Amino acid sequence: MSIIKPNNNTISAITALPFNVGITMADQWRLTTSQQLTTDDVTANLERINSNGQGTLGTGMSESSGIFTFPSTGIYMVRFDASFLQHSGAGGARFIKGIIKATINNSSYADIATGFTNMEGWISNNIHVGVSTATLFDVTNTSTHKIKFSTGSATASNFYLYGSSTENLSTFSFTRLGDT
Repeated sequence: MSIIKPNNNTISAITALPFNVGITMADQWRLTTSQQLTTDDVTANLERINSNGQGTLGTGMSESSGIFTFPSTGIYMVRFDASFLQHSGAGGARFIKGIIKATINNSSYADIATGFTNMEGWISNNIHVGVSTATLFDVTNTSTHKIKFSTGSATASNFYLYGSSTENLSTFSFTRLGDT
């Protein structure tokens, strides 16, 4: 391949770049069963998306008891899209939140991103709301840098993080953007 300069002279094309370009890993997981908000951390009923053409790019994440381990070092976009369900007759929750937690020592976790929404008043029908939050996470060591997800509410009675095994309702997404 050659590149033609405006004066009709040609130069050789670059055959190899000294760095990787483009996204090399994208993975998405979902909650398969609704979880009452009396439990904060999402620790069970998680699966990699797997229906109707959904897929993963590269080596995906590993998950154990809700803790996600990265396949390689790098800068990752981590996103939590939470769907919440309030069953009929439940009182207003004032706020509901979705939280991304991280550890860099494989032990203590800190909240690094939180999204809030509001559910007010008494209702006679079910109500659904959504929350999204995202962060960039610099994974310099795959043994110590991990992520987990959590929820919170001012009132947990009759409120659920909504899940399904056939469609994405509450999802956890990971995209490797580049080297650390």
